[in-house]
Amino acid sequence: MLRHHFAHFDHVLAAIERFELTRTPSTLVDCIRAAAAVYGYEMFVIAAAPSAARSEFDQLVLLRHWPEDWFRRYVH
Repeated sequence: MLRHHFAHFDHVLAAIERFELTRTPSTLVDCIRAAAAVYGYEMFVIAAAPSAARSEFDQLVLLRHWPEDWFRRYVH
């Protein structure tokens, strides 16, 4: 019974270990997609915090798995 309570924690730790082993952005996107899918998420964007030097959304995006139309909506 107690093991069931830690299933999400174990899943997150395993995902982090997979993230650390990735060597390319596309592999990392695939790992994030798989980890997020367990919780019902299909799309995501990871962006840096805005700064005075880089404040445009498209310049802040580090990784994304979004439909292209969504992305264009945010950058235009």
